[in-house]
Amino acid sequence: MEGSGANISGKAEAAEKAKELRKHDRERLHRAVAETFATEAGRITLRWLKDICGYQKFGVTVDPRSQEINKESTLYNEFRRSVYLNIRSKVNRDTLIAVEINTDDSDDLI
Repeated sequence: MEGSGANISGKAEAAEKAKELRKHDRERLHRAVAETFATEAGRITLRWLKDICGYQKFGVTVDPRSQEINKESTLYNEFRRSVYLNIRSKVNRDTLIAVEINTDDSDDLI
C-alpha cells in the first residue's frame, strides 16, 4: 500500500509540473504575440487579420430568398471571427487602440 501512495504523489507532482510548463508556454506565447504586433509591420498585419476575420462585421448571414438565417454561413463567420479574438486576447492595449480605433489608414494594405 505504501507504494501506491508514493505513486499518487508522483503523479500529482508530474501533473503540477506539466501545468507549470503549460503556464510558462502560454506566457511566452503571450509575450511573443504582444511583441510581434507592437511593431509597425505587426500592426499592419493585425489590421489585415482584423479585416479578413470579420472582427467588426455582423456575423449573422440571412438567405436573401427565404429571409432565413443561414446557420452554416453564420457559424463560419463566427469561427473566423474567433481566430482574431484569440489573437487579440494576447495583444497589448496600446496596440489594439492603434489598430482598432485609430482611423489613420495610411498603413493599410487592403
